[in-house]
This record gives sequence, C-alpha cells and structure tokens, in this order.
Amino acid sequence: MSLSSRVSVALVGCGRIAQVHQQYLAAVPEAELVAVCDADGRARTAMSGRAAVPAYATVEELLRCASPQVVHILTPPPTHAPLALQALEAGAHVFIEKPMALDGREAEALVTTARRLGLIVTADHNRW
Repeated sequence: MSLSSRVSVALVGCGRIAQVHQQYLAAVPEAELVAVCDADGRARTAMSGRAAVPAYATVEELLRCASPQVVHILTPPPTHAPLALQALEAGAHVFIEKPMALDGREAEALVTTARRLGLIVTADHNRW
C-alpha cells in the first residue's frame, strides 16, 4: 500500500460506540469509512445518514458489496467472535470492541484464523 492509499473501513454495529469509532476514523486521513451494518433498521439508517455511507442489514451483504479492508466489530460481546471470523474469512483485518471473545477457545480460533490468512485481528482498548 502506498502512502497515498486509503484503507477502507466498515463498522458492524451502529450503536453509541459506532459514533465514537466514526469520529476517530474521521481524524485518520488514511482511513475511509465505506459502509455500516446493523440488523436494527433504525440504528443502521441513522448511522448511515450521519456517515454518508451505504448501510447493510447483514454482515454477509456488507462483506460482499462493500469489500472493506478493515472491519470494526461493535456489537454485543456474544457476537464478537462469530462476526470477526466471518470478516477474517472474507479477507478483512478485524478490530473488535472488548471483550475480543467470550472464552479462550473463541480467542484462539480468531488468532489461528488470522494467522492462517495473514490478517490482523485485535481488540480495542481504552485510549490514553
């Protein structure tokens, strides 16, 4: 990737924390928010309007249509690992709100999958 390239990012989960991620992404010139996804139509429409990007109801549709390079998983904790695995298998790097997984087995599956595919998976942490 050249220095003039932008990294395409999608948000999965359009709750309150998605607005924080949107603000941080807006401050990174190399990052371009390209899509959002949420099963909740109201949340999805509101976030899509704020961000001026397409919105999708399913992760499958988001990954197929938007093809983001990076996916932020901002959904409830029980969904983190399964959604992150979907994004990894689709070829995207993954940034997950904490907790990364519900147990060691899920965490190991994420790390193993990311290594196998040559991708990055990491958990969000409080800013300093």
